[in-house]
Amino acid sequence: MQELIAELKKGSGVIRIYLEPNNKNFLYYAVVEGFMSEVTGKTSFLTRKVSRFPELLKLLKLHFNKWYELELVLCSKFEKDIRKSLIGEKTHYSSQLRILDLFHHLQKEKVIDVQQAMRDYGVHKETIKNDIYLMREVLEDDFVHIMANDLGNTYEISATDQFSFGDAFALLLLIYHNQSLNLNEVKLLQKKIINQFSNAEQYRLRTFFQSYEYYYHEFVSRNLLPDIEGIFIAIQQHKLVSFTYKKYDGTYKVRKVKPLTIILHDKAYYLVAQEIENGKDSPSNFGMDRIFDFRVLNDTFIPGRDKDRFQPGKYANQSFNMFTGAVITVTLKIQSGIRPYFFRRFPSGKIIREDENAFVAEVEVAGTEGIIFWILSQKVDVEVLHPISLRETMKKLLIDMLNLYTD
Repeated sequence: MQELIAELKKGSGVIRIYLEPNNKNFLYYAVVEGFMSEVTGKTSFLTRKVSRFPELLKLLKLHFNKWYELELVLCSKFEKDIRKSLIGEKTHYSSQLRILDLFHHLQKEKVIDVQQAMRDYGVHKETIKNDIYLMREVLEDDFVHIMANDLGNTYEISATDQFSFGDAFALLLLIYHNQSLNLNEVKLLQKKIINQFSNAEQYRLRTFFQSYEYYYHEFVSRNLLPDIEGIFIAIQQHKLVSFTYKKYDGTYKVRKVKPLTIILHDKAYYLVAQEIENGKDSPSNFGMDRIFDFRVLNDTFIPGRDKDRFQPGKYANQSFNMFTGAVITVTLKIQSGIRPYFFRRFPSGKIIREDENAFVAEVEVAGTEGIIFWILSQKVDVEVLHPISLRETMKKLLIDMLNLYTD
């Protein structure tokens, strides 16, 4: 049988807290009427049932930013815990600790409520305003401004370069859709990203991405982030790296290379590097999921200068489908209907001429193997005009494909 153990009110709103026996233990929950939740947006609801009373108080604080303004009108159990939650828990803070805590709160919640801060820290209104003034002096050197509302009751960060809730949402979408890391690393990145926000915003992000997490498909089982960080450090410090590489035939070979960049392609990370032993001028691509025993060596290399310097952005545009080879210019005739898809694949493509039905464009690619796969995927919407050797290769491929379906 449930038991009403506490009731809190403000105006017409009321929160009733209940205790319910559960075998040899108890469950605690609250019935809310007339207060809008900061998490769900509902004004009347039943909280989830929890086995520890402090956990219920924490849950209610998450739902209501104005929790401290409520009045306890009835209580038969846990009165000390409830009253402690309704008053400031930081009244013992020194001035330095209070300012640091206010700054941390401002970073997470993006706003400081002066009345709330007065209750939290047990200090006068002018003390809170003076703390904010001191923070302003420091932060404005970094172009971060703390602005007051018209009444001076709240202060907010107004910097446009702050990492926003929308930024976090977009970044997490990219991480989940790429599926290039294992689930443990994805969950680690998600935790680091959303921990920068308020409890309510964290709840919204976690709730939205629950389905993405549940249906996440791993294309790689081992952790890649440590190796990715090691490669970045090696590139910055111009150091050679070594690793054991698993080839497609299942054999292994130890490689010693000069790291140049990392490319993300088709749900996989690739190390772009120049091999030391084979004497090739063009870089090679190594799938990160097939790299083992990665080590940053003490041996260093001299990076190219000026026009000889490796350009990772340019290389990413040219190494289509991660095939390598000499850079060549390919001229294509493309139907206008797939124009957006063409520039999504070839962002640096250059249009030579066009009419209402089609356009002719030039693209630079490293070798022809990668672009052949793309041309075939476009069916009759793309025609190779130049070089002639690629055009002849396409003819032969199409004849060979036709022969597969000749009875």
